[in-house]
Amino acid sequence: MSLLGDITKPADVREALAGVEAVIHCAAQVSVEKSLQDPLSDSRSNVLGTVNLLHESVQAGVRKFIYVSSAAVYGAPKRIPIDEDHPTHPMSNYGVSKLSGEKYALAYAGTSSMEVVAVRPFNFYSIRADPESPYSGVITKFVNRLKARKPPIIEGEFWFSARRASAARSSTAGAASRRASWTLPTERSRCQAMRSSPSSRRPGSAISGIACRTARRQQGFLASNRRQHSMMGSQS
Repeated sequence: MSLLGDITKPADVREALAGVEAVIHCAAQVSVEKSLQDPLSDSRSNVLGTVNLLHESVQAGVRKFIYVSSAAVYGAPKRIPIDEDHPTHPMSNYGVSKLSGEKYALAYAGTSSMEVVAVRPFNFYSIRADPESPYSGVITKFVNRLKARKPPIIEGEFWFSARRASAARSSTAGAASRRASWTLPTERSRCQAMRSSPSSRRPGSAISGIACRTARRQQGFLASNRRQHSMMGSQS
């Protein structure tokens, strides 16, 4: 069944929640740039929309609520790797709105019988991602150029220093490292969150990050993908 509605409108949310036992909340305004240009619209969707969905979920007797947050809640890294206990200091209105949604979700876990899990996905990519989309990460753009047998373009020579949490000059282009996740593991993580038990530190709630185990340097990622596409070409 498919419904078209607005998470900021209680009537639409009530209709969507009829007979529902579990919710995976993905609806959001996802553009960092738009959050800076129109912060009211951003907070209306990501904060008020989330509160409305949480409230109506409790009223409807929803058993479990998965809130899809974002790695943007962390801000500049204080240490590498970034884990769930890393400080949250978002650098954009979007990051603030997603962190606010987390706080509301965890608060509802503490004041109702509904279990809540907040997941923080890093950038993810897939073969179906549109490289022309403003929301596509750099990996999608790299792979698209490799598939077209064109050299990938690496912009700049900067990397983030975990120690100083600031941009530092790198002697080699492509030394920047990013955490990302393939689409399938991302979806598996959401399914795992649906089956997970509440946190022992805070009954009824949990927070989980979603990313590959280790960060990948741009150079290393490109080298491995060049080999893969070379093998694919020799088999065709």
